[in-house]
Amino acid sequence: MHRTRGVRGVGPIPVILMLALGLLPVSGCGGGSGVPDGGGYAGATADARITPQNAATLTAVALGLGTGLDAFIGRATAGSAKAGEDSPLPPLPASVPSPARAKTLRVTRAEANADVLAFDYLVPGPAGGQVRVYGTLWPDGTGALVTAFADYGRGDGFTLDGTVTYLIVARDADNGRITAMDIRLGGFRLAGVESDLQLDGVIGVASPVPGRVVNRLDVDGRDRVTHKAFRYRDFVLERDTPPGGTAAEDLTGEAFEGAAGRLTVTTDSPVSYNGGVPSGGGPVRLFGVEGSAARVTPLAGGGAEIAVDADGDGAFEAVNVLAWDAIR
Repeated sequence: MHRTRGVRGVGPIPVILMLALGLLPVSGCGGGSGVPDGGGYAGATADARITPQNAATLTAVALGLGTGLDAFIGRATAGSAKAGEDSPLPPLPASVPSPARAKTLRVTRAEANADVLAFDYLVPGPAGGQVRVYGTLWPDGTGALVTAFADYGRGDGFTLDGTVTYLIVARDADNGRITAMDIRLGGFRLAGVESDLQLDGVIGVASPVPGRVVNRLDVDGRDRVTHKAFRYRDFVLERDTPPGGTAAEDLTGEAFEGAAGRLTVTTDSPVSYNGGVPSGGGPVRLFGVEGSAARVTPLAGGGAEIAVDADGDGAFEAVNVLAWDAIR
């Protein structure tokens, strides 16, 4: 059982607050709902034509590589030793900061119910700007928490803007575990020299039992520097991680790549991970217009085999093996 430090006059801050703010691991994401408001996607929406030339790019979108979403769905992918290692979110304090550390701190008990927490405080960025953290938590651990970034400089060349809102729908109070949550991205922007990524939309969270996570994505993304765009609609990732075992992930739904258009994604058997890198299972299958398709098979030795049927005749005309860092 986790214990958190209290703040003068308000008692201990619930573990749910730390979970929702990313101070402790969140089970995962995916029960969710809704279509992004406004969104940043202005790419193709017709069914994609899958070819040997675009198969690697389409595979990257289907697997969520390079989209910046891993931080929110708690999933390790190629290049990450563990989930969250490449998180765009800044580290927040290990507890709600004391007034001496954050003079704008306001954590109060609602007059109508002493067990309701309302909070509002600022955390300065290491390289300028700030993030405002505010919201309300109810006695059952549900509630809403908002992290609003304003020119927040991480100190590594990246700046964050926009909001990430955590709507906690259900919580297992006995085990202190979130079981249902929506993560809403409102113009969330991660800007650097080589990329300037914006995400809008909703990531649903469902974790009915420990070790099982269902992520449902309705998200738009675009990069102002690379001019890449992507979209997910009713895209479901089901992940099982047995105690001491290897994570396995099943993917299904619609993914859009800005230049090519819409893909239907399915998985024959869950993709397994080794050290954060897909290393077995599958294949993951991509389907496009007029029967064009791709078969993506993670390899135990590293990388993936990508087989392409561009004309829809059921035969794979091109088969290539690529390292994960080449699948972008």
